[in-house]
Amino acid sequence: MVFAGLAIALVIVLPFFFLKHHFALTQHPGWNPTAVQVLDTRVVTAYARDAGQAHPATFYYRAEAEVQYKVNGKQFDVWLPASHATSDRMELEMWLSDKKGRFATVFWDPNKPGEGEVKLKSDIGNNFADFD
Repeated sequence: MVFAGLAIALVIVLPFFFLKHHFALTQHPGWNPTAVQVLDTRVVTAYARDAGQAHPATFYYRAEAEVQYKVNGKQFDVWLPASHATSDRMELEMWLSDKKGRFATVFWDPNKPGEGEVKLKSDIGNNFADFD
């Protein structure tokens, strides 16, 4: 019973908490591009949805990249969203597998320079273009 209550709470709260990241890698007019090197990558749970008594929730994942960059002399070392959300964690992990140590572009918000998104480059192929 406690597990069901926790699952329902997560299904209700997580989509609102991660809503702005669900639409990652959209165009942000006025955001500033900066070339960076990708220090590390990871796959995180973005949100869950469609939980019910008859079936469990579907979890959605997104890639994040750890990057460093400077804005007006201030250094940022942050994890930023690097993909759209997807329910296929294995495909996302495969796409992400060649990104660590590569160069990428951070698009950062001039109003909040420590926040932004990372545009990663892929050598794996066009099947993964949905994440690029």
